[in-house]
Parts: sequence; C-alpha cells; structure tokens
Amino acid sequence: NVVENFMADSLRLSYDEALPLTNAIFTKTFGNPFFTRQALEHLVRKNALYYDNITFRWDWNLQEKELKELISDDLLELVKAKIKHLDPKLQEVMMTAACTRTTFDAETILVLLHPKFLRQSQTLFCGKT
Repeated sequence: NVVENFMADSLRLSYDEALPLTNAIFTKTFGNPFFTRQALEHLVRKNALYYDNITFRWDWNLQEKELKELISDDLLELVKAKIKHLDPKLQEVMMTAACTRTTFDAETILVLLHPKFLRQSQTLFCGKT
C-alpha cells in the first residue's frame, strides 16, 4: 500500500507501528496523496501527532477511532482552514496565482496584484509611458 509506505517513511516508523495512524488517514483520504499529506499536517497542527524529543520519534496518544474523528470528512475544509491561517497578503497572492496559468513568475503576480507595476516596469525597461 502506497499510503503505508508514505506514512512509515515520513514518520520513520515500521509499518506495524504506523498502522493505526495509516488506517485512520486512509479511511478519510482513500489514498489520495494530496489529502493524505493535508490530513497528516492537520494532525500535527492539532498536536494529535507530535515529535517526542525524549524518544526521538513521532508519536500519538489517541486511538485510531479518535484520530479519525479529528480528520474532517470534508477534506477541502482542512485545506480551507490552513489557508485561513495564512497572512491576508499571502492569501491574496495565492488567489491571484490560482487564476493564472499552471506556471507563473513573480513579475506576473506583481502585475496582476498591482497594475501600476506594469506601467512602472514598462517605463523603466521599455521607455514607454
């Protein structure tokens, strides 16, 4: 199972050690790699999954059922909650970038966010006004 490999490798645990966490996440994400990672990050943000500095390993104190309850059935809610915690300016950049091509550069985003930047750069580099 790809999720089992991902979880064991990411947490540096054996498959058996990671199994309760893997099962909880897999039942919510159905193995989708993007949502698997989001669910894992969500558990870390909620302190349900934490790195133990005494044993030098990732651990959790919840049963599989409790872990499942912490992960929303609506996985997009996890992503939305994560975005809501970002700085508003970064949210604006992300929304603007989402409306562009699959790849973009910083100048494109600056022009879209601040149209006067286009006029300034044209004046500076092209001599246009």
